[in-house]
Amino acid sequence: MLSLQPKPRAEHITNPQDDTREDWATCPCGNRPDLHGYVPCDDEGNEVEPVPGGLWTDLWVCRSCGRIWHEESGLVLGRAQAGYRSLA
Repeated sequence: MLSLQPKPRAEHITNPQDDTREDWATCPCGNRPDLHGYVPCDDEGNEVEPVPGGLWTDLWVCRSCGRIWHEESGLVLGRAQAGYRSLA
């Protein structure tokens, strides 16, 4: 017998409708820029400098939960590997 599993729902970083700041983003974990914030990262969640021609490809990592998300779409692409590096 075939058992159909529901597809996992894609996670997104959201922008509250009542906030007019363009840089405002809320992670599914509840983190926001004014709490723990986000840092530019590579595809493994390691912090990188956002310089032209550098390693940054518009990805951000949540400092609270490690979710990696794309700046324009807000789509969560995965989670940072355990022990990801921060430049701080």
